[in-house]
This record gives sequence, structure tokens and C-alpha cells, in this order.
Amino acid sequence: TEFYETRAGRRLAYDRVDGSLPGVIFLHGFRSDMEGTKALDLADWCGATRRGMLRFDLSGHGLSAETGAVEDFGIADWLADARDIIAAVPAPEGVSETTLQFDAEPFAPTVQSRVTDPASMPRS
Repeated sequence: TEFYETRAGRRLAYDRVDGSLPGVIFLHGFRSDMEGTKALDLADWCGATRRGMLRFDLSGHGLSAETGAVEDFGIADWLADARDIIAAVPAPEGVSETTLQFDAEPFAPTVQSRVTDPASMPRS
């Protein structure tokens, strides 16, 4: 686990692992963290399939709670956290041209990524 200080001065914990296409950027939910069941299961899957992954704790969550409690922050802070760390920390191998969008419903940031080789995407 490493730490990144945002432009707002908040210290965010993150884990980044390189891998193959396509990579994953994981954003946890409210009152969860990068060590939650979904995050760890996804990290295990990324490891098993050799995919790159970036996961981090938003302000007030997990190892990033040293900057304050969940109640001290709001959705605008978490959106800024996500935008800041995704822009600053090199994307895992396999993820490129990452853009962060804010969906009005259900007020959760989502990440859209385009892989460097779209032909490598799994087909459903």
C-alpha cells in the first residue's frame, strides 16, 4: 500500500498492480474501502487473469481515514479524490485514456477506460 496526497491535502491509500489488457480501476462504495470483499475478490481475479488494477480508499474510508471520518466529507470531496488520484497515479498497464464521469444517479463517480488494444476485450 502506498499513499498519495491530493491537491486538497488529503492523504489517500492506494494499491496499484500492473498486468495485461484490460486493466481495472476500482472505486469502493460508501463506508467501504479498498480492502472490502468486492475489492479483494476483484483484486484476486485481476491477479489470476494477470490484469492491471488500481484501487484506493476515498477520504474518510479505510487507510485514508486519518484525514477525517466519513462524515467529514461529501460526494464532491470523493469525486475530487477520484479525479485527482486517477490523474496523478500512473494507470495500471492495460488502462489508457481514463476519464472520470459523474453520474447524477445514483450520485456515484464512475470510471470509463479505453484499453490500448480493443481487440483484446473479452466478448460476451
